[in-house]
Amino acid sequence: MTACIAGMINSDFAKAQTKDTWEVTLPKSIAWQKSTSVGSLLLYNYAGLYCVDNTNGKILWERSDFKNANNISEDNIEEIPNSPFISITKGNKGGVEILDLMEGKTVFSSETNNYSSITRKQFLYQNNTILIGGYKNDNNKDVSYSMIDMSSGKELWAKEKGEFKLFLGCFSVSDNDVIVATGFDIIRINAKTGSEVWRKSIDQAFKQFSDKNPKLAKGLGSLMGSGAEKMAEASTGKIFFIPNDKESFILAVTKQNMNSTSHVGMHAGPNKEETSITYSTVYNCYNVNSGDFVWKNKLTVNDKEPLDLTTEKGLVIVSNSDNRIGMYDYVTGKAMWDKKIESVTSGSGSEISGILEVKDKLILSDKAGEKTRLKVYKVADGSPAYEGKIDKISGSVSQLRDLPKGILVVTSEVVNMLNIATGKFYFEKDIKSNANLITEKDDQLYIFSNQDNSIYVLSKTGSSVKKLSATTIEFQGKESPAKIEARAEGILLTSDQNIALVDYKGKKIYQKYYEAPGESGLMKSLNLAAGIYASMVAVEAGVYSAELGATSAVIGNSGNSGLDPLQAATAQASDQAAGAAAKAGKYAGYYFSRINARFKATSQGNDYTVVLYRTPEKKNNLIIVNKKTGEIEKQIDISKDKTPNYSVDFVGKALYYIPQKDNKLLQCFQF
Repeated sequence: MTACIAGMINSDFAKAQTKDTWEVTLPKSIAWQKSTSVGSLLLYNYAGLYCVDNTNGKILWERSDFKNANNISEDNIEEIPNSPFISITKGNKGGVEILDLMEGKTVFSSETNNYSSITRKQFLYQNNTILIGGYKNDNNKDVSYSMIDMSSGKELWAKEKGEFKLFLGCFSVSDNDVIVATGFDIIRINAKTGSEVWRKSIDQAFKQFSDKNPKLAKGLGSLMGSGAEKMAEASTGKIFFIPNDKESFILAVTKQNMNSTSHVGMHAGPNKEETSITYSTVYNCYNVNSGDFVWKNKLTVNDKEPLDLTTEKGLVIVSNSDNRIGMYDYVTGKAMWDKKIESVTSGSGSEISGILEVKDKLILSDKAGEKTRLKVYKVADGSPAYEGKIDKISGSVSQLRDLPKGILVVTSEVVNMLNIATGKFYFEKDIKSNANLITEKDDQLYIFSNQDNSIYVLSKTGSSVKKLSATTIEFQGKESPAKIEARAEGILLTSDQNIALVDYKGKKIYQKYYEAPGESGLMKSLNLAAGIYASMVAVEAGVYSAELGATSAVIGNSGNSGLDPLQAATAQASDQAAGAAAKAGKYAGYYFSRINARFKATSQGNDYTVVLYRTPEKKNNLIIVNKKTGEIEKQIDISKDKTPNYSVDFVGKALYYIPQKDNKLLQCFQF
């Protein structure tokens, strides 16, 4: 081990350190630092790559083989979403190495596996494997696919020379098997050996064609060559797992269609050909065990990105292209009902941007320009739930929350509450606010209005809103409150440089303003940290309020197909995460246990915030402010650093700082 650790440090803090502050010194100057979603900290210098435990500063692992800072910058390291892995792009050749954050082991190397470039990475935790797609050194025309053992990093099997034409995605169906979807076939494959359990045509029409012309159908894929991958770029797939049905799944494939038309010019000139592009999405249902079609006929929707929702009664699909909404039977694929959607304003370019099931109703968010109108339909038959139209509301809908008396509607600009029985809004006037300015404690919701700088209170079981008190909160420095937090001692409002606390009777406890430094670049790390924390809080809120719907799996051409990161993380956190993680193997177990711990940390609150402050002495300080008092508890002078090297982990409650005068040293200030 080439690093040394000390428990207590001498620093530029204005006040005494807490006992759990630590520091770590590396043998050479630290080039950069990077916090990870699991809480550990990555450090890099000319001696190699290090991973540090964020709780005590101990070196978890080091990789001395990564020792050229000119070739590996912070931008060369990407944390792979929804996984305990990082992807490292090495040098100018673009070689990729994937490391696990738990032990620092290489689980995939493009050099070892003869890949010149990587286009897809998919982690199949249930099978303890990684599916890699890309171009190999000896074949730059066809995309090859390799299944990698997650523990050893060894290639288990490969499909080369275009064997997976029009690849759409892959998902686990058992500890042993995966299902691969391509533009032609659905294939169940043994994840360890690559042997096919079965292979079936992706739709009924192609099955009929291939049954009658097997040689021609097989040759069609070969003739397509590398053009198949270009077509795949225009195709995306999505998997739906049917509620209470483990034997079937629905695959939705969106394809780009090229349409050519010819016409003669006005003066009988030569024919002119014009090409137009349209999109269609095809839904089909398959049996997991046999691959046989569950539906007799496929379901086609003329839309590039239809909205879809799995409900207990059926699959709901909304098409903006056709202005229609329908519910389809899981057993037959046939429409249970299908209705025309009336636009907000004829010819206004309105678009349905969201759908939510609440009790016996479906709520659609219809956006046109700067206004949104909610549309509510009955789940039973698709008929409008109310006579007439619901009033328009400003902004784009960001949240819909089901409360006993109605639906709390939160947009990018305002807040109101919809009476689900009548289709009317309860509040006489919208409250100028947004999702970041709503908080709750016990049975009360608190909403800050940017219009009159007041806090409003709404009972979760009620329908009327009122001002908490006559007290108003007006921030200095041309700022407005950006975030609200319900605490034991009161309601906290914060922005970059302002902080204020009001008790639950509306009396102001304190209000503070800390002047900002003139250099805007100093805020980069704080803004990044705040964004990461906000994402964690959003996921945590979704998990513990159980407001997320059924999980679907997106298998588009994003490079990281499989479960959507937010859906997958919340599914694991809310559905007996410990058992699911244990079943998924050591890497998944490590990841989900760390993520769950950090989710819970966001719900436990934080007594401090970090602010960049220009002192009266014209010094730039990083200060840790006590939320209970608004006072500075600790501060570190960064005035001598032209480009301060620091980061903040609001979830782990730590500030990491590398002083320019001793850049082999990393200091951690926990708060």
